[in-house]
Amino acid sequence: MWDKGGKLTTLPLPDWEQYSVDRGFAVDDEGTVVGNATGYVKNPTTGGNQQVNDAFRWDADNGFQKLAPLTDNRTLTEPLAVNASGVVVGTSGDDAFVLKPGGTMTRLPDFGFSAKALKVNDAGWIIGTAETEPDADAAVVWDSDGRMYALSAMVDSAHWTPTEGIGINNRGQAAFYATDRTDQGTTKVVVATLPH
Repeated sequence: MWDKGGKLTTLPLPDWEQYSVDRGFAVDDEGTVVGNATGYVKNPTTGGNQQVNDAFRWDADNGFQKLAPLTDNRTLTEPLAVNASGVVVGTSGDDAFVLKPGGTMTRLPDFGFSAKALKVNDAGWIIGTAETEPDADAAVVWDSDGRMYALSAMVDSAHWTPTEGIGINNRGQAAFYATDRTDQGTTKVVVATLPH
């Protein structure tokens, strides 16, 4: 990671386990990085090795901070975005999560199937994807209180079927992939403005 003066910072591996690699998924304007580290630990049940992907938040002042997963499963937690207030979003297992500063990882509402929180803006709006049934994705947003809204309600549903979130900016615009029902089912990028 380079700072605005061109100085390169290389993150080491966290020292909680014997990790072989760490990944940064996002960085905010203050230099806070979120990601996960992969390594192997002894499985207490089998005695063999099992792979873990432990989520982290890193900044120059505090170093690594381990982010506890939603469940006991340490293999599938990916913090994918962080905003200027330090709100972290991502996936843990099959669920979307939000982690607010000083809080614990909280599962975001979904349709009863898998969900992913992909990006968060500085107002706390989150964009992601949630299955409406197995293997049927819909683009969704969550407000700063965690309420979920289907993006299909914010566009002409006779024209568009939103399928996957892409990003959200600080002007309240959400970008997502959508099937164009008026153009032989082609997939296009659509931008919608969120309600105030």
